[in-house]
Amino acid sequence: MRALSLLTALTALIAHPFAAARAAEAEAFDAQEKQAIEAIVQDYLQENPERVVRILEKARDFYHARAGRAQLEAEGRASFLAGNPQGDLTVAVFFDYRCPYCREAYPDLMAATREDGALRLILKEFPVFGEVSELAARAAAAAARQGKYLQMHDAMMRAAPPLTKDKIFALAKNLALDMTRLRKDIASPDTTRAIEENLEIGRKWQVRGTPTIFIDGRRFQGVPKKDQLLTLFRQARAERENRGKAETRQTPIRR
Repeated sequence: MRALSLLTALTALIAHPFAAARAAEAEAFDAQEKQAIEAIVQDYLQENPERVVRILEKARDFYHARAGRAQLEAEGRASFLAGNPQGDLTVAVFFDYRCPYCREAYPDLMAATREDGALRLILKEFPVFGEVSELAARAAAAAARQGKYLQMHDAMMRAAPPLTKDKIFALAKNLALDMTRLRKDIASPDTTRAIEENLEIGRKWQVRGTPTIFIDGRRFQGVPKKDQLLTLFRQARAERENRGKAETRQTPIRR
């Protein structure tokens, strides 16, 4: 029976590093058995270095995702909610108003959000295409202070290219925004910090281009069409449900 317990613990360590703590809780080993485990593990590490690398990468991704998910998916001064505030699935999108691929993806993303109905979409200002891009992001954040973020966002995304400084202010004026207040908020230190925070979040999540879409914390790049997005949303929900079932099965019963 002890040999079986030893084998079970070692298998848990190798096959699923996150379950190792649970296996250790099940039964403590004496000094001789611990020494045997250490010897077996050392031999395994030396003989299977590629397996070790995969385990370490998996652990890194796991803890990285857990640590940063809240920040990635939170609303903020340059991260804005669209879709269902009570949605059961969160999608975060890093975008730039002058990025042609972002503009191409935008109608399908919004259509998929509406059709899904239970999606919490976070639009993250991520200006990487120069000064006009930064001005557009600042203008959107400033419009949010007047309660018109989504209107300004939509207007800039749908405006005929190229997006220019004059066009940004013309779109704001068409939305009846207070232009004096808008210009003041565009230049404010709070807006600067908000944009910088998003750029830092993007760096942490290794966002190297736009659009970059995170569905339930998992990265997708490219320009998916509406039906592809809806499929990805369904798959994300199914995967999360399966993970929940697996964790329920693995959780030990405490007495």
